Amino acid sequence: MTVGSARVEGRKIGYVQRSTERWQDGKCVGIDTVYLDAAGKAISRRVVKNGRSPLLPDEVFDDLRHGYHTESHMLSDGRVEVRHRSATGEDMERKVLQPTMVPVNAAGVVEAIRAHWGRLVAGGRVDMALIVPQRLDWYQFRLRKTGAGKRGELETTTFVLEPANALLRAVAGELRFELDNASGGLVRYRGQVDVKDLDGDNLQVDVSWRDQLPGARPAASTPSMVAGPKAEPAPNPAP
Repeated sequence: MTVGSARVEGRKIGYVQRSTERWQDGKCVGIDTVYLDAAGKAISRRVVKNGRSPLLPDEVFDDLRHGYHTESHMLSDGRVEVRHRSATGEDMERKVLQPTMVPVNAAGVVEAIRAHWGRLVAGGRVDMALIVPQRLDWYQFRLRKTGAGKRGELETTTFVLEPANALLRAVAGELRFELDNASGGLVRYRGQVDVKDLDGDNLQVDVSWRDQLPGARPAASTPSMVAGPKAEPAPNPAP
């Protein structure tokens, strides 16, 4: 089990997330996460299951207070089905998307970083279609490296996921992911999440993990991420 503490404005704890990962043959095939408020009450849940693409696993999120619901999964023809309900009592909306770029959902971003590690650490960028179920749409986002550092004894690299469109960047902001170079585990995340405050607005958080890291590969079976995948294509520098 991994435990992350999410801090909000004023550095107070917004929630604690507890995740149970299911592994098979060295791969994570599912993650069940519960989000707890300061009193220890479950306020949200996310269920992720291995799907047709590691970058777009089946993902379902439920807010247990407001009834907010999102889900996304890849269909057999490569299109992406999304569903969204804004609150309890509202209709469930559904749409099938056909992105013109490789699709990635929220649950697949860290896997996308690992898949393109060599290109990213060399200074290149990776463009993708980020699936946004609450908008029933997808948007062109880009991944790039922003720096390297240390978190305790861990050597880490930080990446940013941001809209490719400058106007959308100014509105939507960016998401930052700090990963352990050795295991590929997530050490810290900063940005917006699906978890909402009491008014039903999405939280901006700073989440960190100290002990067991989400998605960390077993040391005995996984080489260091520093060098990146051996089959990584040549870097594609951002303009």
